[in-house]
Amino acid sequence: MEKLIAVGLNVVDKYPALGVMYPGGNELNVAVYARWLGAQSAFLGVFGSDGAARANEEVLRKEGVEISHCRHEQGENGYAEVELVNGDRVFGEFNDGGVTGRFPIRLTGEDMRYIRGFDVISASINSRLPEREIERLHSAGVPLSYDFSDRYTPGHLRRVAPHVDFGFVSCSGMDWSRTEAFLRELHALGCPVPVATRGSEGALLFDGNSFYRQPAEKAEVVDTMGAGDSFITAFLLEYAAGVKAGLEGEAIYRKALQAGARFAAKICGLQGAIGHPMPLR
Repeated sequence: MEKLIAVGLNVVDKYPALGVMYPGGNELNVAVYARWLGAQSAFLGVFGSDGAARANEEVLRKEGVEISHCRHEQGENGYAEVELVNGDRVFGEFNDGGVTGRFPIRLTGEDMRYIRGFDVISASINSRLPEREIERLHSAGVPLSYDFSDRYTPGHLRRVAPHVDFGFVSCSGMDWSRTEAFLRELHALGCPVPVATRGSEGALLFDGNSFYRQPAEKAEVVDTMGAGDSFITAFLLEYAAGVKAGLEGEAIYRKALQAGARFAAKICGLQGAIGHPMPLR
C-alpha cells in the first residue's frame, strides 16, 4: 500500500447560492483522495478554533486520514466563497487561509522523522509553507510534489523549483507551444518533472528529454472543484506504485498521467471537492 502525506491547507468552500459549504483546501483534498484510491494517507496542517475547523477534523477522521501531527490555533479556519458557472468553480471572497496563513507550519524534528516514513509528499503554493520549509521537506529524501497552480511569480518559481521533484502548474488558456516552453523553463530551474494541467485539454509532462501529452477523460461535469488536486493525487500514487514495480521513463509517466486523467474526470461529477455538505455558516 502506498503512503502519501499532504502538508498544508484546509478550508471550507462556501457556496452561497446553494446554502452549503464543503470541506476543502488543496492538501485536505489530496489526503482524502489518497484514501479513496486505497492508499494510507496523512494530513499535516493547521486547524482553527471554530466550527468549520472541527467539522473538517471530523471528516478527516471519518475518511481514515491520519492527523496526529496537525496544529491547532485560536482563530478562524480558512474559507473561500465559490460560485458555479456552467459547472466551473469560480472563487470569490476568501480569508487567506485563516489560521494557516497566520500561523504557517514550521516543521519540527519529530515531523521530519514522521514524514520520512511516507512514499510521497504533496504540498502547494496555497499551503502557505515558507520557502525554507519546502527546502526542509525536500531534504527528507521523499519525492516532493508541489502545485504552483496559476498563482506563482517568477521569483517563487526560481526559489522553489530546485527543491521539488514534481512541479504542477495550471496552464489553462495557454497555447501548447508556450506550455512546452514554460515546462522547459521550469525544468531548467531545477524541477526534474514539471507537469502542466490544461483543464479540458488534458495535461503535458516534460522529463527533460521528451514531452508526454495526456488527453482529458470524458466527464459529466457537475463541479470542477478538486479536479486538479485529484489529478495530482492519482498521478503521485500511480507513480509511487510504478517505482515499486520497477517501472521508469515513458512507462511510468504514461501510467501516472492516465491515472490522473481518469480520477479527475470522476471527481468532476461530484458536488464539492470531496462531498460532505454542511449547512452554510
